[in-house]
Amino acid sequence: MDGRSIVGEVSVGFSTRDVLAGLQAAILPILGVAAVALTLGTAGTALLSRRLRTHTLGLEPAEIGELVQDQAVVLYGVDEGVLGIAEDGRVTICNGKARRLLGLAGSSGRTLAELGLPSRVLALLEPANADGKSSVQMMVNGSVLIMTARKVVRGRRKLGWVLMVRDRTDVEALSRQLDAVGALSTALRAQRHEFANRLHAVSGLLNVGRADEAASYLQATLKSGPLKYPVDFAGKLEDTYLQAFIGAKALRAAEMGVRLRLGEATLITGTVSDPQNVTTVLGNLADNAVAAAVRGECLDRWVEVELLSEDSTLYLTVADSGDGLHALDPEAPFKEGYSTSGRTPDQGLPQGPGDWTEAGHAGHGEGLGLTLSRQIARSRGGDVWVISPGAAGGPGAVFCARLPRVLALHEERTGNEG
Repeated sequence: MDGRSIVGEVSVGFSTRDVLAGLQAAILPILGVAAVALTLGTAGTALLSRRLRTHTLGLEPAEIGELVQDQAVVLYGVDEGVLGIAEDGRVTICNGKARRLLGLAGSSGRTLAELGLPSRVLALLEPANADGKSSVQMMVNGSVLIMTARKVVRGRRKLGWVLMVRDRTDVEALSRQLDAVGALSTALRAQRHEFANRLHAVSGLLNVGRADEAASYLQATLKSGPLKYPVDFAGKLEDTYLQAFIGAKALRAAEMGVRLRLGEATLITGTVSDPQNVTTVLGNLADNAVAAAVRGECLDRWVEVELLSEDSTLYLTVADSGDGLHALDPEAPFKEGYSTSGRTPDQGLPQGPGDWTEAGHAGHGEGLGLTLSRQIARSRGGDVWVISPGAAGGPGAVFCARLPRVLALHEERTGNEG
C-alpha cells in the first residue's frame, strides 16, 4: 500500500493436510497426560475420602448434621452435667450444667487434674471402671454430686470417656427431711398413746364417781407435761413439734448412753411454722453431737440443745461432751471428707446417719449433714457455723444455727384462726 493506493496483497495459510498430520502426532501425548492426571485425581480423591471417613467415623454429611443436632439436644437439653474427655485425658466438650455444678471456666483442652478435680474422679477413667458402674460422691460448692464415667467405643476405635455429673443435693436433703419426719411421727404416736392412756384413766375415775381424784390426776398431768421424755428441762418447750422431736432424739441418745438436755436459757415465744427444715437442721446437729459424745473420752456423756427465738427467727445451739474438732479452721467441718475419726477423702463419704449408729465411728462433719444443714439455713437467709471447736477430753464443739422465718408468733396464729 503506497499512501492511499493499493499496489498488491500477500496471502499466508496452512495446509489442512499439515494440520491433520500434526494433530495425529500430538494426540497420543495429550491422551497420556490426561490419563495420568485422571489417575492422580482419582487416587487423591480416594485417599482424601478415606482420611475424611477416618476422621468422621464413616459418617456421611447428612449423618454429621444429624449428629450435631443430637449433640446439642443431649448436651444442653438434659438436666445433668456432661463432659467429653479424649483418650489423652483432655476435656473436649463441657455443657453449661457441668460448668455450673463443678465451677469450671475455660475447661476445653485441659485435663481433669488441671481443672482441680480430686483423684477419686481421675480414678473413674481407669480401665477397670470402663463399664460405668463405679461412681464417686463428692461435695462441690455446697452441692452433693454423683459422678459416673463411661468408656466410648465405636467399632474397634476408642474415642474417650463421657463423664456424667448428677446433682443429688435435693434428694439428700429430702431423705434427711423424711428421716426427721419419721422420728417426729414416731414420737407423736408415742405421745398419742400416752394421752389415750391418761384419758382412759380419767374416764375410769369419772365412771366410778371419783371426780375429785380425776381432777387431781389432770392437774398432775398438766404439771408433768404431755410425755415424760428423758430430757432435762423439757418443760421449757411448749411447741408440739419441738417437744416430740427432741423427745425422740433424747430416747435415741439414751439408748447410746448419752443424756440430752435443754439449755437453761431456752425460750421460744412462737410456734414452729416450718417443721421440716427446723427438724432437719436440728436433727443433723443433734445426731453429730451424740456421735461425738459417744466417741469422746469423757465418761459423763451429754448433749445440750439451747433454743432461742427472735420474732420469726429461731437460733439453735448444740454442744456436747466429745473431744471437739480436730481442726483449727472453723470451716473444716463443712468441707468434703472432713473427719475426726481418721477417714480420708479418698475413702469416700458416709451415705447417711446410719453410718455411725452401728459402730459409732463418725463425728462432727462426716457425711453430708452439716453441709446440707448450712445450705438449708442459707437458702432462708440464715447460716450454720462453729462457735467453739472444743478441746480434747471435753467439752466438745459448739455449733449454732440461725433459721429465719420458721416461727409463727402467737398473735399471728390467733389472728389467722379468728
